[in-house]
Amino acid sequence: PKLKLKKLLKYIPPRSVSFMLLLAYPCAFYFMSNAHIQDAIDNLFKSGHPITQSTQYIKDARGWKSEISLLFKKPVDNDRKKEILSEIRNLSEISHIEDLAEIENFLIEPIKNNESHKNFVKTTFDNNVHYERLNSEFYLRSTLYLNKVSTDKIEDFRRKVEAMCKSDCFLSADIVSYSEFAQKVSTTLIQSLAISLLIVGLLLLYLATRQTTLIDGIYIVLSSLWGPMVICCLMGFLEVQFNHATCIFGAVLVGLAGDNAIQFLFQGKDVDSGIDSCFYSSVSLMVCSFLLIVPFFLGSFETIKTLGLIFAGGTFCSLIGDIWIYKGLKKR
Repeated sequence: PKLKLKKLLKYIPPRSVSFMLLLAYPCAFYFMSNAHIQDAIDNLFKSGHPITQSTQYIKDARGWKSEISLLFKKPVDNDRKKEILSEIRNLSEISHIEDLAEIENFLIEPIKNNESHKNFVKTTFDNNVHYERLNSEFYLRSTLYLNKVSTDKIEDFRRKVEAMCKSDCFLSADIVSYSEFAQKVSTTLIQSLAISLLIVGLLLLYLATRQTTLIDGIYIVLSSLWGPMVICCLMGFLEVQFNHATCIFGAVLVGLAGDNAIQFLFQGKDVDSGIDSCFYSSVSLMVCSFLLIVPFFLGSFETIKTLGLIFAGGTFCSLIGDIWIYKGLKKR
């Protein structure tokens, strides 16, 4: 195996091919700037998992996947309330709306001609815990049943409702809070990826120029960050969904970027001798990383499996960039 690896180490790709592979940079910038953040319970498990099947069963049986409360501040203008609910009812995310006035009408309509029965039903309902939830001291609650639960759809829905409500009402539910949290955290992680890679690149350039020429230092930076750029491109081409879990890939890629290059810089009189000295160690570490990633694929969560694939791909591409892309760029 060592003999085969030695032959592989001596391979130097054509310089034109190495420069062409740097197209991964603009490709990565494009996909990261247009990243689509989406997180939903539907995507956490395989289609055959009990949780996914239960969610689909609820949708098929009841026509909705989740519910959100819409709270109207008291005193409530009934005409304004009806106007808002009418507008919300037309949104594609809505399957059904449960409103206090509609519930009371449903209960009383069949017995509207019997005054004693009507009073009995109304009194019983007014003293019910469900009524207290719908008609509290400060708010009048309407329940919105949704057919979509992904964070991007919930965020879009929240913005539409806020525009309709203005200051008269607002949404309240765990899924609303989570979608806002997940969107902001995921977006922040992606944005910080670019800043972190820039800092790593500048640090590498500084260290490299102390050991070699400026142009070779630039080649070291480009080849060291090439692996993370390729993974970003692949995630874009394969339409991998960015969510709260998979966005951790940013930290993984930043951690991988430059690791080998720093070892190559300081383990020999120059980068080439450092590559020769550390090549087998780098390959061994890559293999160990692959073995450590295996548990990622044994669980039930699809997002963790995706993260494992990103980790494995990033490790492999980083090694290719640090050694062969660098050799191709430097080739005279």
